[in-house]
Amino acid sequence: MTSAPTAAARRVAKAGVQLVNTARATGARGYRSPGFAADGYCIEPGFVDARAAAAILADVERFTDRAVTASGVDGVVLRDRAKRQQRDLNVRQLTHAEALSPTLGELLRSGRIERAFAGLTGRALRIGGITVQIDWPDTETKRGLHVDSHWPPTFKAFVYLTPVRSPANGPFCVVPGSHRHRVRKLRAIAGDYLTGRDHTDLDHEYSMDEAVPLLGEAGTSIFADQRLAHAGCPEHTTGTRVMAVAYLYDEGTRPPAFLGH
Repeated sequence: MTSAPTAAARRVAKAGVQLVNTARATGARGYRSPGFAADGYCIEPGFVDARAAAAILADVERFTDRAVTASGVDGVVLRDRAKRQQRDLNVRQLTHAEALSPTLGELLRSGRIERAFAGLTGRALRIGGITVQIDWPDTETKRGLHVDSHWPPTFKAFVYLTPVRSPANGPFCVVPGSHRHRVRKLRAIAGDYLTGRDHTDLDHEYSMDEAVPLLGEAGTSIFADQRLAHAGCPEHTTGTRVMAVAYLYDEGTRPPAFLGH
């Protein structure tokens, strides 16, 4: 009878999987859009018009009140990160957010997000879920630079529902071109292993000084390869940021574990 693997053995195995996945992370240079291939993201002002963005915000704004602790809608789960982790303590997510807002539901069903990504990447992508994310000001507990996964690639479309005009508003920040990096990410994974960190953390190797804040008015969309080194801005001091987030992955592949399928 074999014994259960030790915690150390599990860490070694997990690090090994991440190292292999990072080494085989291909395809980032071959996207249809040269700009997306180079940078790993695209900003589209007005992708959602101002009236639609305001309608979605009106449907979900009640959840910016910390005293609200449940969605009250079947199938929609309210998750405060402070209740399940030690960082990003001022972040709230609402799953299946299309059930909260008819306008957001229309956007989800329209196919516009998938078509936008097809134009940028040349890939057939499927939406695995859509959430609303609420970020209250936070300069102390923001998670550092990280990826969602090393391989297979996953993608996100963010729609700002509140104006994000400066670092003080808590923009999504990325290191341009880092979706194509392998050696630096291999070094980051090694550092994570040695310190017992999550193997998607990158702050052993990358610095926020390299990151660019992605700004925009309400309705601005950001399309991103989530192999980019990215983080919420740690200079968020002013106003509550609200955005919708669509999670995408390649059609015909298994949904990533973090989508909860």
